[in-house]
Amino acid sequence: MAESKDSLPRTLLAIPGVSALLTEGGDMPPPASNLASSVLELASAFRLKASDHRIGIPNTGSGSTGIKKPQATSLPGSLVKIRPGIAAFVKQERKDKKVQSDNNLIKLNVSVWETPFLEDDSLPGKMIEIANVRASDSFSPETPTLDAVEGLLKQVQEGLAQTFGNSRRQLNWSNVSFYSHAAATKFSNLEKSHIHQGTVADLLRHFTSKSLGGKAQLKEKTVEIRFSYFSKDIQLLDTEMGSSSQPSAVISTRAASKRKVSVSAGGDELRSAAGRRTLKSAYILPKTYSRSPPMKSLSYCRIGAVDKDKTCEVKFTTQDKPEGDLQIATDWEAGEALSRSLDPYEHTGYVGSGFSKIAIYARAGGKEYVLTQYSPASGSEENNRFLLQEEFRLLVMGNTLKQHFDEHVKTSQADAHDKIIVPSFQFHLKGAIFGRLELSIPDSGRLIPFRHFIATPLLPCGPHDAPVRKFTGNETLNPPKDNLEEAVHAFSHFVWLWSRNDIFMCDLQGMFDRYGTLCLFDPQCHRGTTKPFNMNSSVHWDGGPSAIASLMKEHMTSCPRNTICRALDLANLEVEDDEEIDHVETSSVSINKVLN
Repeated sequence: MAESKDSLPRTLLAIPGVSALLTEGGDMPPPASNLASSVLELASAFRLKASDHRIGIPNTGSGSTGIKKPQATSLPGSLVKIRPGIAAFVKQERKDKKVQSDNNLIKLNVSVWETPFLEDDSLPGKMIEIANVRASDSFSPETPTLDAVEGLLKQVQEGLAQTFGNSRRQLNWSNVSFYSHAAATKFSNLEKSHIHQGTVADLLRHFTSKSLGGKAQLKEKTVEIRFSYFSKDIQLLDTEMGSSSQPSAVISTRAASKRKVSVSAGGDELRSAAGRRTLKSAYILPKTYSRSPPMKSLSYCRIGAVDKDKTCEVKFTTQDKPEGDLQIATDWEAGEALSRSLDPYEHTGYVGSGFSKIAIYARAGGKEYVLTQYSPASGSEENNRFLLQEEFRLLVMGNTLKQHFDEHVKTSQADAHDKIIVPSFQFHLKGAIFGRLELSIPDSGRLIPFRHFIATPLLPCGPHDAPVRKFTGNETLNPPKDNLEEAVHAFSHFVWLWSRNDIFMCDLQGMFDRYGTLCLFDPQCHRGTTKPFNMNSSVHWDGGPSAIASLMKEHMTSCPRNTICRALDLANLEVEDDEEIDHVETSSVSINKVLN
């Protein structure tokens, strides 16, 4: 029986999987091969043409409605005729499958996806697939997963170079995250242990046990992996090329159709969201706050903290005159009681509490803050002042050390083959206040337990916001699970080196601000010196030289697999004197002691 002119060729339907794709409807999943890409293109053209008779539009040209219809690709009876190279693709794909089956190989397919950020660094959007950049290879089951993925990453780098040219910074271990991939909206995060440890067979078993892919693909020993990155971590290298005039990635046609565009006055030119023009406005939005508990104003004096020479020698000065008023929530105790009974408390002034501290909602200068103090059970006003001062000292030190770390990363770029990308994080110092309340009321009438406080800008902490994330503890580190944890661990390693084995930053934790940057707060550290910070009293979190040795020994077990430690070559870094600084000899932990 002859095929109808407008029917789908039987040769197309005979290809495995085509019928399922045509009947799914909606957005089709990304093609897994060049063959599948060709099939999907044909299917889309057929679907467009098949509607002609139903909606009364001729096959070519414009209908009486005046709606111009794009010319659809004709569908002859032979798939080979319309795609001259398709026969070779089919033949090669069948050959690859036979080789894979005969040799008991496991195939890894990789697609590349970008998570875009807007120019104003607002929160990231949905992942977008990079068209025409894919990688694929087959491996013996005993191949280390790390070696297999490293080879695929190299293929991806070559694909990106062909797509964008050498003016674009490449994907590397420090800026890529890994996901299982089943469909455009069906994917799952892969922990670093699944990539850095075990074999390809172990990876296939993990995918199969968790159903992280299509059943048919897994049965054929094929694993689909998604390489993902943030657009702000992949930038143009050529400074003469305006990044604002270039889209951050070439995206698939289906995804591109959903991107917002602006039309110029002439109406002929379309610009992507990445290259949009700006509009200046004098309109000021009404001030809004995340919560509105009852508040009371108290004046305060700021206690300044400065590390003038960037040597971690922090000096404190107290102002004599009040700086302004601090508004403090008056219902925080009621909120604390609600929290203990597991009832919602986010509408009150209670923000949270730890083992020995409380956090209370406050405002200063029209901005939202979280005020922290030690609980009354922790001791006296003097003890609260001393501990808060040492905490603020560590916050200032952390900020200084992060600047040195960033400078070292920048210096290392000159010697690096690939651009070194370190996930963004910072210490939550900007806008922070270490101060003392000027109370004119008796102690019994105090709104909060003590006069001294630390207030830091409030981070998103509602019921739907991400919780506090812990990166290292005081006594243990635990292996990093993603790039961000690797960056924080590499920072601690760098600090230990920069301080000549005298400082180890620990108990690093934080939350993301509204721009998506990790903000670390309440840090702790161990010191190799006998009296930390040249103080007469010690602090409870400082474990001294033995704690440093223990944490560095633990870190060195994962350091060779830490992509940022490797990129910065921290294991082989030698520390030299800064000729601009007069150095004072201090006791330190030797590297031999750490490694033995």
